Amino acid sequence: MNAKNKIVKFNQQEIPVYFVGDKPFVAMKSICENIGLQWEAQLKRIKRNHVLNLGMSIMDIPTNGGIQEIVCLPFGMLNGWLMGVDANKVKPEIKDTLVKYQLECYDVLYQHFMPKPRKPIDLSVYVSKESYEAQALKFHRVFRQYDDMIDDLRDQVSGMERKCRRYDFKMQVSAITIDEVALKFNVPVLHIKHLFVQEGVLEERNPYVEINKKVITLTKRGQKLELVFIKTEVINGDVQDIIMVTEDGLSYLSGMIDK
Repeated sequence: MNAKNKIVKFNQQEIPVYFVGDKPFVAMKSICENIGLQWEAQLKRIKRNHVLNLGMSIMDIPTNGGIQEIVCLPFGMLNGWLMGVDANKVKPEIKDTLVKYQLECYDVLYQHFMPKPRKPIDLSVYVSKESYEAQALKFHRVFRQYDDMIDDLRDQVSGMERKCRRYDFKMQVSAITIDEVALKFNVPVLHIKHLFVQEGVLEERNPYVEINKKVITLTKRGQKLELVFIKTEVINGDVQDIIMVTEDGLSYLSGMIDK
């Protein structure tokens, strides 16, 4: 494996670091010699270690004596290898530094795998007990007002429903058939139908199901004005729609017929 190299300082000596793409590798023989370890023994240790052996690479490095094969480890594995180094086998001048480094490595592992301590709670982001109780009381009063408003609206709706039922009952009771209206005003029934159709109260149309038959229906305007309504009855075995005219409808017709 060919690689570009860069020189870094380690223990006051220059150590080559080789790059394959963006990934750095360190020459292990140089490091071992630098800290006083026997290279052959460390090479066997690297090969025995499953993880280090998987990461080990042999690179073809050009030297003054030609191309040489250099055993390297990924830079990220250097810490793991150093943790396994026997501090009693390194040079005395770097023993204290190595022990300190190994202790730091153990502490890092402990901090990584042990449960993280809870972060202190910043109480400044929370309201005080007095403020909380004041806000709770305020919202409680607002909600009670909403409840009272809803109750008032329900009472109003109930009152309107009662008035509508009384009006509907009165309208049904006081209404008379269109035939009776024709007699009352002494005009043909068709003339009264024509007036209601002309005023947009009734409309005559063909039904969707039955054929050869015209039906009279209330328009939307007619439903709002409530001048007439349609009552369906069975007369002599035949279902018929009967136009009923209310008191308002009689008053309306009176003005129309007198014109």
